[in-house]
Amino acid sequence: MLTVGYGDITPKTPLLKVFTVIAILISSGIFGYSINRIGSILHLFYYIPAPYADTLSLINSYMNKRKITKDLQFRVRKYLEYLLETRGVMGKMMNESDLH
Repeated sequence: MLTVGYGDITPKTPLLKVFTVIAILISSGIFGYSINRIGSILHLFYYIPAPYADTLSLINSYMNKRKITKDLQFRVRKYLEYLLETRGVMGKMMNESDLH
């Protein structure tokens, strides 16, 4: 049985049946890939590793105590996100050379 949906519309010829099978396989692959990408994006939004969160909290409190401008605070946070993406959290995220 080759159908999608309720079964009221089905392919009648062998060529249409082959086309339907190929279309279903391709669309299933695209659907799976889309779900995987959505999961990856949500993972990035909701998963903040503890070392990164601790570092960000310390830096935020330091910048607030020193009355750093909001624009510069934003730029520092963006740089920390860049370090997270390029080097990973478990690696050497905050080296002395990064601060100079």
